[in-house]
Amino acid sequence: MKKIILILILTILCACDVSASSRWEEGSQVIVKKGETVVYKTPCGIANIINPLNVQRGGGVLSGGADVEVLNTITVTYSNKLTAYLYYNKPSLVETVKNFPMNDYELEFYKEGCYVEAFTS
Repeated sequence: MKKIILILILTILCACDVSASSRWEEGSQVIVKKGETVVYKTPCGIANIINPLNVQRGGGVLSGGADVEVLNTITVTYSNKLTAYLYYNKPSLVETVKNFPMNDYELEFYKEGCYVEAFTS
């Protein structure tokens, strides 16, 4: 009887694993620190640090970030949409844009790689 229950449990676990619509993908996250304190952190997904001054000099792509002529900021963007039907973390779209003052010299920006579960919608 115990063997039958064990086989039944293993069969159910295998069936659940096969039908799962998720997989692990490599992503990135941005961490903003002021000294040793973390002041902002994106979830793992598609995260970017956009420096408008660098874009004006021909580096990077200014997309969704602040225009340096209007606002002296460094922009951190995050999206969890990997492809049309594949999302990091949650099966729905999440996008954020956060601006930080460029003249706050105590802020440190880090972009790190990470692994996260991705879901199909």
